[in-house]
Amino acid sequence: MVFATIDNPVALDKFQALLGVEITEEVDRLAECEAGVLFARSPAFGLGTGDVKKYLDLLYEAGVPCVLVLNRNDGALMDYAAQRGVARENMVVPVNRRVPAGRVAALVEPFLQSYELCFDPGESSGHDHRGVEEVPDIALPKRNCLLYGVKGGVGVSTVAAMVASGVDDGFHLEVTGRGRGPTGYCYHGPAPGETGAGYGTWDGSGSFPAPADRTLVIDLNQNAEIGIADELISQTKCFVLVADRSEVSLARVGHLVDHGLRPDILVVCGTLLGSGSGCPVEVFRGEYGGRLGAAVEMPGGPETERVILGAQRRGVPPSACPGGEDLKTAGGELVSLIRTYIG
Repeated sequence: MVFATIDNPVALDKFQALLGVEITEEVDRLAECEAGVLFARSPAFGLGTGDVKKYLDLLYEAGVPCVLVLNRNDGALMDYAAQRGVARENMVVPVNRRVPAGRVAALVEPFLQSYELCFDPGESSGHDHRGVEEVPDIALPKRNCLLYGVKGGVGVSTVAAMVASGVDDGFHLEVTGRGRGPTGYCYHGPAPGETGAGYGTWDGSGSFPAPADRTLVIDLNQNAEIGIADELISQTKCFVLVADRSEVSLARVGHLVDHGLRPDILVVCGTLLGSGSGCPVEVFRGEYGGRLGAAVEMPGGPETERVILGAQRRGVPPSACPGGEDLKTAGGELVSLIRTYIG
C-alpha cells in the first residue's frame, strides 16, 4: 500500500492503476504503507507546504520511505525533506510545469515489497510450468556474501560498499531489476561506467558478471527478478539482512523470519535523528531471538549522514571518509562476522 496526498480523486484513481497497488490518503493507515508520495500544492493537486512538512514528519517517524513532488524548485522544502530522509533523487521538480506520472511511479516502485509466497489449499498440485521465469546460469565464486534490505532506503548499498572495501579483494556487485538503473555506484565513482575495478552491476540479462577470483559482495535490489533473487540467496555462503530502526523494519523482519527466512547476520542501520532513536538491535533480538543469527548495529545521526553524503560525492565507501570512524568500527565488526562464513 502507498500513502499519497494527491488530493484529486480522478488523478488518484489513475495513479493507483499505474502503480497497481492500493493507495490511501488516510493517516491512520500509515503503518500499513510501504511508501509515501507527497504532492506539494498546485492548482489541481496536492497540499500546502505546511501540510507537506507535517506528512514528512509522520512518514519519517513511521519509517516509511517517501517521494516528494514539488510545485516548483523550492529549496527550503527540499532541505526540510532531506532532513526527513528523502533522497534528492526522489524529489521531483516540474519541467515546463509538467510532472510525468510514470516517473513518479518509477521512483515509488523500488520501495514496494517485491513478492509474497502464498499457498492456496485449493490450488492444483500438478506441475504446470507455463510462464515460469527462466533463471540465467549463476555460479558464485568461492568467497561470497549477499546483502538484502527488508525495505527500500535502509542502506544496503552503503553497507555493501563498506563490506567490499573491508574484505580481501572485494568486488561490489549490484543486482538490479530488469531495466532498472544502479545506485550503489556512487561509492565507487561519479557514474556507472566510471567506477574502477571494484564495482559492477547486473540487471539479470546476459551472463552473470562475477569475477571468479574476487570476494563477491552482492548488493541485491528488491526489484531483481524473483527467480534470480532466490537463486542468489540459496547459493550465498553468508546471507546478510539489512534493516533500519523503524517500526516498519521491525515488522518486516518478523514477517520474513516467520515465513522461514533465516539470515546469518542482521544489520540494523541508525536513523537520521541518531542512534538513540527507534528500535535498536536489542529490540530485534528480543522479538525474534536466535532466528536472526548474529547482529550488528550501524551508527546514525546527522554527523553519520554527512559522512555518507560526503562519501557519495567523493565516490568512496563511507568508512574511508574523515569522520567515519564509527562507521568503520561497525563495518569492521560486520566484516569479521562475514569472514567466519566465507573463510
